[in-house]
Amino acid sequence: MTNPDSILSQLHSGLVSYARDIPQRAIIFLLFFGLLVGSILAENKAWRPIDFEQLTSLPWKGADEPMENVLETIFREPNIEIRYPVLAAYLRTLPVAQLSRAFDLCIVLEGTQSPDELVAFFLKIWAQRDPRKCWERTRSLFGLVFEDDWLSYDSWKERPRIVVQNMAAVRASRYRLVPSALQSFPLGADRATLGKSERVRILKEFTDKWFRAFGTWPGYSQPSDPRYKDPERDGELNSAFSMGVDQLRSPTAGSANNSVILFEIGLRRWLRTEPAAALQVIQRAQETKWPPRFLGQLESRPAGPSTELFVIWATADLPAMIRWADSLEPQQGNSLATRAKGFLMSRIDAATRQRWLAGAKAADPDEEGSSWLMLHWAAWDPKAALDEAVASGNPGRSGR
Repeated sequence: MTNPDSILSQLHSGLVSYARDIPQRAIIFLLFFGLLVGSILAENKAWRPIDFEQLTSLPWKGADEPMENVLETIFREPNIEIRYPVLAAYLRTLPVAQLSRAFDLCIVLEGTQSPDELVAFFLKIWAQRDPRKCWERTRSLFGLVFEDDWLSYDSWKERPRIVVQNMAAVRASRYRLVPSALQSFPLGADRATLGKSERVRILKEFTDKWFRAFGTWPGYSQPSDPRYKDPERDGELNSAFSMGVDQLRSPTAGSANNSVILFEIGLRRWLRTEPAAALQVIQRAQETKWPPRFLGQLESRPAGPSTELFVIWATADLPAMIRWADSLEPQQGNSLATRAKGFLMSRIDAATRQRWLAGAKAADPDEEGSSWLMLHWAAWDPKAALDEAVASGNPGRSGR
């Protein structure tokens, strides 16, 4: 799932400004759009936020789990920076005969009509392990390709018409692709353990089909979403999921290679192993800084605490987490206090909930604090948050 906090932050700023002239409806408008964003970010089989589960162990280790169960467990991981490296590690352990079935299951679990990044991610791994079978599937995937943005309905009159490779195949399929989704195949096939003549034959067949379909050189495009990259660090991933509690307590656990993924896994496993150490885990997450995520961002970012750590703590010791959140001073904007309290809003009693709402409103003269709190609440319990917004008549920032 795309980073929801950064997207919500950008949307919130724009939407609050847009809603200024709608005094009695601003907060409901924000909540509605928050729910819309939530559905876009979590399009997996209509799963609810509570259906996701944080990985603290590798689901294929120590038990003879069916492939279907393992893949669903991996896709229930809410952090895609962890989900896809774990998926890659698993795909490299599967018998090659199961990769075709695994591909189909992953498409369903991805839950989108345009799984371009996932397909590119999967094909590279599959082509390296079994280039012949992967080429058979890739050849058929050409029929699902649109050569232009198939959702840009508003610009059809100003550009050449969209070209579809195989309309019957598209109509029969649950998903469509863009050409770049197939560009990773030759990268994997080139690394396969094949004889030179066989490898050249397969790569030539791919290139010839690409030229006939698109009339361009295949080239290669990096994934537009960097979190779908396969770091090929399976050894480090296995180590992060198997560290003992003494290693997990270490300040350097998971961070020796400046790895966001390994650090988060270490914090999760520490918290799950020792719930009483929750405050230490939260402090470690706040004090650890990572470089800016996106080009143009200048400030470093805290390593957490992530929403996944909130879920683990609440599951292990909800009263302790509520006491901690209650001790946090209300702050403006998308703060740690706002995130934590929004997560807990439907897990506390009514009197505490009203006190937190009043505190958030008082902390921000423009009343943006209460709208942020409501927005984070709506992400977990939309009906309760919307009912509160309607009942209170809270106009948000614009009701002055």
